Amino acid sequence: MRAAGRNADVFGRAWQLFARNLSIVVPGLVAGALTAVLEQLLTTWLWIDVTQIVAAILTISYTTGMADAAWRLGRARFSDGRRAFRRDGRHVLVAMLALMLLGAAAAVLAPYTFSFSIAAYVFFCIYTLAAAVVGERPGFLAVVESARIAFARPLPTLVMVAGVYLVVLGLGAVALSSASLPLLGPLVSDLVVQAVVGYVVLVVVGEYRLLRGLAGCGKTPGAVSDPPVPPKASSLFGHEATASLPHRSSFRRNIRTRSGHREFFRILLGVSL
Repeated sequence: MRAAGRNADVFGRAWQLFARNLSIVVPGLVAGALTAVLEQLLTTWLWIDVTQIVAAILTISYTTGMADAAWRLGRARFSDGRRAFRRDGRHVLVAMLALMLLGAAAAVLAPYTFSFSIAAYVFFCIYTLAAAVVGERPGFLAVVESARIAFARPLPTLVMVAGVYLVVLGLGAVALSSASLPLLGPLVSDLVVQAVVGYVVLVVVGEYRLLRGLAGCGKTPGAVSDPPVPPKASSLFGHEATASLPHRSSFRRNIRTRSGHREFFRILLGVSL
C-alpha cells in the first residue's frame, strides 16, 4: 500500500508539473513537423533514416531534460532540454540502440515464453531513458541501471508501469478518435499524443528520481531509503537503429508518426500512438 501511495503521489505531482509546463509538448511537435517537411524533400532512404534518428534523439533529450528540470526546480525551459541534448545526446543514441536490440530479442522469445519476455523487457527497461539523461549513464549502462532499480524496487516499478500503460492506452484511444474530426482533427490528435508523451515522461522521470533518492522540487514525494544505484562506469558508444519507416503517402501521416517518444512507446510498451 505504501508503494501504491507513493506512486499516486508521483502521478499526481507529475500532472501538476505538466499543467505548469505545457511547453514540454513543443519539442515533439516541432521535431515531428520539421522531419515531415524534410522527408518530402529527401529522395534517399539513407537520409530519411538519418533525419528520423536525429529527430528521435532531439525529442527524447529535450523532453526528458525538461521533465528533469520540472522536478528539480518546478519550471522547465527549452534551455534545459538543449543542455540535456548537448550533454546526453550520445547516451540516448546508444540507449535507444540497446532498447531496439533487447526489444527484438524479447519479441523473438515471446511465442516460447507466453509473452513473459515482453513483460520482463518492459519492466526492466522502463527507466532507461531517464537513466541516460537524468542519471547521465552512458549508453548500455543506462539499461543496466534501469534493470537494477526495477529489480531492487519491484512493487513501485510494477505499479508505475501499469499506470503508464493505462494512461497511454486511454489517451491514445482519444487521440485516434479525434483524428477523424473534420478540419482540426489531425492537429487535435497530435496535441493529445504529445500531451501523453510529456505527462508519461514526467511520471517516469519522477519515479526514477524518487527511487534514486535524488532531490526534487518542494512538493516532490520524499525519497526512499534504499541504497543508491551503483556509480557510473566508462562510456560506451554505438549507433541507433530506428523502427521501420512509416508510409509517405501524406504529409499529415508523416507529421503524426514522427516522434522519438512515440517510437519509444511502441518499442517499450507495445502501444502505438
